[in-house]
Amino acid sequence: MAGMNRRTFFKGPLAAGLAGAGLSRPVRASTRDERCFQLDNGFTVQVAEADFGYTALLLMLRSKEISDDDGLGHLIEHTSFAGAAGERSAHEVEEAWKDYVQDSNATTSPGRIVWTASFLPHHLEQVIELLALTSLDQRFDVPTVAQEKAIVLQELYDDKYDGSGQGERQLERSLYGKDHPLARDTTEAEIRKAKTPANELAVELREFSKRLRLPANMNLYIVGSLGSHSSDLDRVVARHFGRYAAKSGPFLEMPEVPRTVGYKALTKRSRDLERPLSSLEVAWNTGVTIRHPDAAALVLLAKYVNSVLFDRIRETDGDAYSPEADFDLCDCAGVFDICLKTTKDPRRIEKQVLAALAEVKRSVGARELERCKERCELNRRRNKRQDDKLLESLSERTCQGIAFDELDTRSVSASDVQSAAERYLPDYQGAYVRLAELGTG
Repeated sequence: MAGMNRRTFFKGPLAAGLAGAGLSRPVRASTRDERCFQLDNGFTVQVAEADFGYTALLLMLRSKEISDDDGLGHLIEHTSFAGAAGERSAHEVEEAWKDYVQDSNATTSPGRIVWTASFLPHHLEQVIELLALTSLDQRFDVPTVAQEKAIVLQELYDDKYDGSGQGERQLERSLYGKDHPLARDTTEAEIRKAKTPANELAVELREFSKRLRLPANMNLYIVGSLGSHSSDLDRVVARHFGRYAAKSGPFLEMPEVPRTVGYKALTKRSRDLERPLSSLEVAWNTGVTIRHPDAAALVLLAKYVNSVLFDRIRETDGDAYSPEADFDLCDCAGVFDICLKTTKDPRRIEKQVLAALAEVKRSVGARELERCKERCELNRRRNKRQDDKLLESLSERTCQGIAFDELDTRSVSASDVQSAAERYLPDYQGAYVRLAELGTG
């Protein structure tokens, strides 16, 4: 599966290598229930042991070489679950995934490939061995390449001809610029590559994969129950990932997105909506990245705006069932996003949304702000008990230096939020992009 992800990564410092038995000294972790170690070849592992009753992991490979422009990274992602690897045939690899892994997925986005798996703890070593083979020693047998390129083509055609994402892609290009890695449309280029004859494509993939065998560019995150390997996990990982030679390469550097400075109104018909229903999305880039001093205040401001929109547009006016405001930030952008569906004229609702923002710019209620803080804290505590959220947080910390859940919203004051509202909320037809999708029929 390929996809754009606003939360991107930066090249963070890794701990120095260790000597002896393929292992390095422990890397200092930020919390007591986490530990981190690094192999001599640069492969880094972070563990958060918890009594989940199962194990979940995420393996991330970052490289400047991974680009959707040619689609080769996307094809490598697909062949990793079914193709021959190491001394194992394609059939043996496929059967091993079915035997040991109860739930798995993989995604490709600019600059990275990510594999995830969830399984019962007694399969931990088998899964680690399998991941090492399929991520660092794929053989790209022609039958598997032929099979998977056909599947990739179907996925790409679905992206191309499914009208539901066209408006969103227009919005992304308006926010990021059409040449930014997070907004660039590479569908046609990927389709052309996937149409390459299987035998030729297999050769290309073998050559390309040599540039991606980069243990020092890989991070493995493991959360949950470790079973019998609680005390020797470092040696298990070293046994399988440590046998590959040390190698590293540059990461993809994401250019920062400039703050939105003008108004752009987009309108399109949506086959997913039927009259009288329409949708409205109002979005703008604040220019605030995850390491910016105002990041936590903007996260809290989005929660506050969400409450105001709910009270005004849903409860008072009855013009939308579920208005939602969100602040999505990474190391290159901080996008404020407001979405709702309505049976009213979206241009009229746009004015109501901006009137609500003007109200927030004038006054932030301390009582409601405290409620928003407690919602943030509830989400943070819940996320520490969910394997997917915990894995995401660990990987964000590696890539960005700080995880989204680590932003300190608890110490943000009402005056901080008021200041952020005055500085970053736009006026009507000011610095934002409006996407109105109209129902058909």
